Amino acid sequence: MMKNQSLKSVAAMIAAMSAELGVKHAVVSSGSRSMPIATAFDVADSINVKMIVDERVAAFAALGMTKHDGAPVALVCTSGSALLNYAPAVAEAYYIGAPLIVISADRPAWQIDQNAGQTIRQFGALSNIVKASVDIDGDSDNPLKWRGMVADAMLKAIIGKPGPVHINVHLSEPLQPTLPFQCNSSLLPKLISPTAFSDSQLDNMVAQLQGRKVMLYIGPENLCKVSEQTISKLQNSNVVVVADRATVGITDADVSHFDDLLQTANSSADIIPDLLITTGVAPLSRKFRELISSASNLCHWQVSSDAAAKDFLGHISTLIVSDSDIFLNQLADKQFKADANYRNAICRLQSQASESVKNMVAKGEWSADLAVDMILSAVPNDYKLHFSNGMTLRKANRFIKCGVTMSANRGVNGIDGSTSTALGAAYVAGGKHLLLTGDMSALYDVAALQSGLMSDNFRMVVINNSGGDIFRCIEATRNVPNREQLLCAMPNVDWQANAVAANMKYVKVTSADALSASLDELLNGASAMLMEVVVAATE
Repeated sequence: MMKNQSLKSVAAMIAAMSAELGVKHAVVSSGSRSMPIATAFDVADSINVKMIVDERVAAFAALGMTKHDGAPVALVCTSGSALLNYAPAVAEAYYIGAPLIVISADRPAWQIDQNAGQTIRQFGALSNIVKASVDIDGDSDNPLKWRGMVADAMLKAIIGKPGPVHINVHLSEPLQPTLPFQCNSSLLPKLISPTAFSDSQLDNMVAQLQGRKVMLYIGPENLCKVSEQTISKLQNSNVVVVADRATVGITDADVSHFDDLLQTANSSADIIPDLLITTGVAPLSRKFRELISSASNLCHWQVSSDAAAKDFLGHISTLIVSDSDIFLNQLADKQFKADANYRNAICRLQSQASESVKNMVAKGEWSADLAVDMILSAVPNDYKLHFSNGMTLRKANRFIKCGVTMSANRGVNGIDGSTSTALGAAYVAGGKHLLLTGDMSALYDVAALQSGLMSDNFRMVVINNSGGDIFRCIEATRNVPNREQLLCAMPNVDWQANAVAANMKYVKVTSADALSASLDELLNGASAMLMEVVVAATE
């Protein structure tokens, strides 16, 4: 029995199954209890292992890795509170649809709740934010008896709408390293799923679109974006395409900043469609959500890769279970014609709104708007952009002009983990990466700069507006008594010291001229860089 325990074959089987699932990267955090699992991944030839001490940073970094190409990423931690530090990133992964394979080492089952160290109830700790949870005996001398449970969990990570799963592995001492798992057959079953709708189904849907005011909102879903080809086909059919560019990366949408569009329109009723098709999570614009939610007689189709209606607008009449691009492309191929006058009117309003914003910034003084506009106008197309949540993201969504790849954590919409996620993506994706973040978001995730993920291809711009500027702008909080003390207060952060500690170049700009003079070094320099952009807080 001791020999079987020392080999920890269950851990080796999990690593082998992860490789079959398509895992190419595993992020591990240090700990003795998880050593057999970590070494099992380390000896797997097809999996790259990266150690990050801080589990919270590690989880967001893994999220950034899977957001790069949609491939599942493994997360390995030791027993105790280590697992709980994964929760913010796992929640983000759950709501945006990112396949994280969370593997936690645990003490033997008989030790749980016995007031010994690291003996908390790990199984089920993430049950509300994972697609599956399994609890297995890592000391078993017959690892294949657990194959079905592990396979079921892993496949749920990629079937339908992808998402995180949790595998909790009880391990007793001795905690010896693991040998590769030997098996004569595949450990995971092959997946075959239908992808096409019948002609009769599509014809029935097209009949409902013909000649009507049709709008499509594209949100981030399953890390899979609707292709530009599909969008072009739908626009040729007179469908108005709305997308938050900063979170989806679609540059050919008809509407990207809905608040500006509303300010330009004579009446909000002119914007409301007869039929709205949505994919993914809720729109960035609260005014968009409120306008659609208040509309009467609106037909709403939601396209989702899992059979779950997320009725964030309160109007769902039809739930279409499909990959968004597959369904929308099949629909567009039917060559229907929606109301052309409606699309032309929306596009005209959007053009007027964009021109108005352009004139406003051109005439304005030094501000966050001007800084973000200058930076995004200068970013080459070969860059990959990342954004934190808050006013920085909203400003970026207004000013993005070039066809770069863009990403933001919009599943939960939290400000935590933005730097870790961007660094994780940069670590696996190659190319040049720029994170545009607010000072509060940057401080929240400052530990990411010491994660060991920093490379010469990473740039970071911190918009220093004295913290929490979104609370000064949104209606819900801007008039709150003691707003600055309760919502916006920030310590005096030395960003230069943080940059030096992370081996990054540092520059501080306080004017448009200074920013203009530093943009070339930021975007074309040979090493990692942190730029602090100091602007006045919103009055």
